[in-house]
Amino acid sequence: MAGKFSTLINDIKTNPNLSKIGSVFQDLIDGNILVRKSIRRQYILVFLVASFCIIYIGNRYTCDTAMRRQRELVKEIENRRFEFLGISAELTEESRGSVIEDSVSAVIPDLQVSRVPSIVIKPEK
Repeated sequence: MAGKFSTLINDIKTNPNLSKIGSVFQDLIDGNILVRKSIRRQYILVFLVASFCIIYIGNRYTCDTAMRRQRELVKEIENRRFEFLGISAELTEESRGSVIEDSVSAVIPDLQVSRVPSIVIKPEK
């Protein structure tokens, strides 16, 4: 393994095209690439790219949070709707005339329901 690595380093040093790549790679690892003249002229560009990356990550996080909250709210609305339908069905059942008659007759047994329809008085115009 050490032999392969040393031959690779020798190949990089002897080949002029590979030595440039090796030089750039070594400068990148050492951090010397940041003091090169071509990079120093573009510090503002690097700063802008880094700023945009940070803004992108922040926006992505905010978007994911909002989408998660939206899914939770949709699920909650659906649960509330089913709860409403259940309560509405129960109230409809309890407000039927026959159920009310039975509950009143249980409390007051002598009370009887009138079988004669009520008279509607219409106002004169």
